Amino acid sequence: MVIKQRAMLEEDKQLRRQAILSAAAALLLQHPERLASVQDVALQSGLAKGTMYLYFRTKEEIYLAVHEQQTHQFFDTLEALLARERSRPSLKRLTRNVVEAIRQHPSFLPLAIQCPEFERNADLDVVAHCKAGIGARLQHIGAAMEITYPRLKKGDGARLLIRSYGLMLGLWQLTAPTPVRERLLERAELAVFRLDYLVQLEAALYAMWRGTVDE
Repeated sequence: MVIKQRAMLEEDKQLRRQAILSAAAALLLQHPERLASVQDVALQSGLAKGTMYLYFRTKEEIYLAVHEQQTHQFFDTLEALLARERSRPSLKRLTRNVVEAIRQHPSFLPLAIQCPEFERNADLDVVAHCKAGIGARLQHIGAAMEITYPRLKKGDGARLLIRSYGLMLGLWQLTAPTPVRERLLERAELAVFRLDYLVQLEAALYAMWRGTVDE
């Protein structure tokens, strides 16, 4: 059933906005190789297509908002990990839990890889607002890391998180399963490229973090 009545209360507007984001995220899980159309998201959320444009101008803006929400969920996990222990947490345990957070959000990386492309079709102010929110969290969690790991100087924590994000995306681009890649990896001479993404990510993050914070 399509809901056509316009939301008037702020709470109702937030519920509809969240319904759009949840629908878009669900469609991304079904087809991680492409962004669903506004029409598809409307059908998935049970809202009229015209209603969608009251909240987002383009499908790219919808998925930018999904990415922002998923990034904050990931930050919530990391922040909880840092706060869970009174003493400095083991880097092995920390990186393992970061990787587990990636495992639990399978659409995060496929969407993150596409962000530079669809940012071009989003309003500049919308992109700036998204990045500002993420940047504020980076600085906040980075500051907590600087307290936890005294070797880090002011600003090093946020920069370490940014480098870690780049590492996540780079490894994903090299190892993400695609039909063509799966066929290529059947060849014996390409066996060196048969990598488990999460295993390699945990090892790479641990090496980077250990070299930076000197556990």
